[in-house]
Amino acid sequence: MQYFKMVKLTLALPTISLLLVIYSFAGAITFPSFLDQFGGLDRYLIELILLLVTALILTLVGRAIGVGVFVLGTKYFLEAHLLAYVGVFVVGGMLALMTLLNAPFSMHLNLAWRGGSWYGPWLTMFILSAPIMLVTMV
Repeated sequence: MQYFKMVKLTLALPTISLLLVIYSFAGAITFPSFLDQFGGLDRYLIELILLLVTALILTLVGRAIGVGVFVLGTKYFLEAHLLAYVGVFVVGGMLALMTLLNAPFSMHLNLAWRGGSWYGPWLTMFILSAPIMLVTMV
């Protein structure tokens, strides 16, 4: 049983890494110098390792929330849905926190990606973190 949990986490890590790269190409997430033409090979390796560390943290947090949704979903349907939506905003909040704290060598969320209205940053966090939660819950 424990083996299957590790397989799920192992499969979720490259999927979330691929999602983060797709988001960076869409302009929703920026990496500080991921595609710098004057950077050396060591710079690319450091950025790739930091991308994997970010994906690993998001995978572990999403998986922990996803297990709670699975346990609650068998008996308490409404609470499971509420926990899933709260979990999406927790993962999105982690992405936004790295941006607002201006953490060095971390990815930055483009909060104005979906527009400049009052709900734009919330919608951006929801759109970016919902697939991450979906990957970790399945």
